[in-house]
Amino acid sequence: MRYESRFDPEARWPQLGLGVWDAIEQHWIARNLAGDVASWHAAILSLRYTEVGERPDDCAWYRDPAPYVELHVTASRTEVAMLHMWAREPDGLHGYVTYLERPASDGGRWAPATALRPLMPDEMEQFAERQAARRRVSGAA
Repeated sequence: MRYESRFDPEARWPQLGLGVWDAIEQHWIARNLAGDVASWHAAILSLRYTEVGERPDDCAWYRDPAPYVELHVTASRTEVAMLHMWAREPDGLHGYVTYLERPASDGGRWAPATALRPLMPDEMEQFAERQAARRRVSGAA
């Protein structure tokens, strides 16, 4: 993707230490952002623009409401995420997901469509039950 959420070594405050970087033009688009904000802005810009200009409408889709998916992080590890948008790149379709098992400040990422699988309603119920049990154990109910 053209735009990236990237650490800004010149940031004044650590909690606002990220920015949106244009990987083609090699310059900052925005700076001094929180991680989730930088990630979201980079994703929206990448949804709209490719390396050569504006992305055609038939190559970009925004999902509302965002469905739940299983993201294959490695061969043996998966995470539950929400799929917010699709973008067609030369190497295939990519979805932008935000994680449900990580802090919201982590932001999201683009993942190839082959790494994503829609979750069925019963799988989402099981996930919600596991999350509730974790909160009870940690005392964050």
